Amino acid sequence: MRDTYAAFQAGIKPAWKISIFYGDYDGELSVEYDGIEYSVYRTYIEGDNIELYLRKDAGTWQAELT
Repeated sequence: MRDTYAAFQAGIKPAWKISIFYGDYDGELSVEYDGIEYSVYRTYIEGDNIELYLRKDAGTWQAELT
């Protein structure tokens, strides 16, 4: 919850949260989903999967992913 509040304070407005197999993710900072490019602004490992939190302004947000 604290991460969500901090993100909103920083002006980050999430578009999607997707979950993929951890082995398929190689630290990419942008993702194309349904023909639209998104920035990955946060990650969360959950078992064998990783959750990617995406926002629409791909390429403009540079952050250290956790």
